[in-house]
Amino acid sequence: MPYYELVGSLNYIVVATCPDIAYAVGWLASFLDCFLHDHWTAAVHVLRYLKGTKTLSLVLGGTHAPSLLGYSDADFANCKDTSWSISGYCYSLGSGIVSWRSCKQHLVADFTCYAKYTALHESLRKAIFL
Repeated sequence: MPYYELVGSLNYIVVATCPDIAYAVGWLASFLDCFLHDHWTAAVHVLRYLKGTKTLSLVLGGTHAPSLLGYSDADFANCKDTSWSISGYCYSLGSGIVSWRSCKQHLVADFTCYAKYTALHESLRKAIFL
């Protein structure tokens, strides 16, 4: 089906070159079994975004010594039906992103602070690995 193929292709682009569309593609992928015309329109909108930003790129190198820098955040109770939060982090080495992730948390958080601590925990596990 065309929707499966489009979302699969966008997922490949996320992994290979464009982490900035990871959240949108993850959201589109959650509707693979029950997509509507609105989901198709949103996927086409992501394609238009990619077309408009195809000349932008990340560059590694520079005059400063590379240092590892990380960011982490969470969106508390993002899903209205299940109250699951979304976690995300990214790490850069110098001026280029070397690791990123955006996903639903494994636990349902009671408070915004708990959702942020859960996101920070996952982010720190990756920092130790890096």
